[in-house]
This record gives sequence, C-alpha cells and structure tokens, in this order.
Amino acid sequence: MMAVAYLFFTRTPPKPNPSTRHTFLPPPQWVYGAILAMVVALAVRWVWLEHFPSPWRYTRLSETGIAHIQHPVQVNFGNELQLLGWDAQRGGVLLYWQALRPMQRNYSAGLALLTADGTKVAQDDAYHLARIPTANWQLGFYTTYLHLISIPPEFQPTGDLHLSVSVYDAQGNLDIVTAQGLAGYYADLGVYLP
Repeated sequence: MMAVAYLFFTRTPPKPNPSTRHTFLPPPQWVYGAILAMVVALAVRWVWLEHFPSPWRYTRLSETGIAHIQHPVQVNFGNELQLLGWDAQRGGVLLYWQALRPMQRNYSAGLALLTADGTKVAQDDAYHLARIPTANWQLGFYTTYLHLISIPPEFQPTGDLHLSVSVYDAQGNLDIVTAQGLAGYYADLGVYLP
C-alpha cells in the first residue's frame, strides 16, 4: 500500500506536447491522494468495523433491537442507559449499550461473574464505555464494550456461574427501572459458560 502511495505522489506528470491538439493532462496529485484515502477507508470498514466489535458498528442496530445477538435483554439503568444484550466471546463478554437521553454525568459499568450463592469469582469494570465518556453521548448513541473475564485457575465451579451488571458513578449506582418500578442496582444476565 505504501509503495502504491509513493508511486502516486512522486511520479512527474508528462509535459504537454505542443504539436498535439488534444493532450491528456493527468489530474492533480491530490486526486490520487483522495482516491487512495477512499480505498483505505473502505478497506478499514470491511476488514475491521463490520467484522469486529467497535464503537462505530451501527449496522446491526434497528428500532426493535440488534440482529443476531446471542442474548437479547432490555435493562433500563436510571432512564439514562439501556443494556440491549450480550454475546459470549472467547475470554470475555460483549455488552451492547444505547443512550436513552443525553447525559450530564459520566457512568461506568461493572460486570461480575457470580456463583449461585453470590460469591464473586471475577469482575471487570469499564470506566468509559467504548472509551467515550457518557456525558458526550447523544440520544440513541449505540456502542459495544468487551469485558474480559479472567477466572482464577484455582477456582473449581460446583454449579452455574451467573453474569451480573451494574452502572455507577462517583455518586452511586443507577437504579434499574422496570414497568413495575425500581428493581435494584444489579441485573442478572443469566448463566455464563466459560
């Protein structure tokens, strides 16, 4: 790719021949740069944005949810953030988030792996979901965040392991809002199979 760019930017355009009435003049060098930039942008989108988790992968989001999500959920945290679902990935859990309104505060999310009796086995906190402070999110902003789950090698599970997620800031946890009212701070996402 660099060799192609070098050839485009260093070649000298041919001098016009005065004996020829209709001489082709190559476009300015910035045109080559623009074409090259477009090719690189399309390659990045195809190779990375559309195939791997990233803050810019919007193509799966619709008004009714996310296509092909492994575990769809609808968890409303304080009428600020909505957890749309999660995917189990090698060594971690990918959470899907959406802003319910523009926010004034910066929230963090904690994902914990718990035993049936509530013992915490592992935890991963995201201080800025998608590495973007939530105070900068706009209404409807959609993103993903991959939480890495590292189970201690000495831990021997005797039953199912459950995922639990919460949203918080320096002032405390956000309540989970349901049609029946407030439902605590921690959402049980179901069984996690490492």
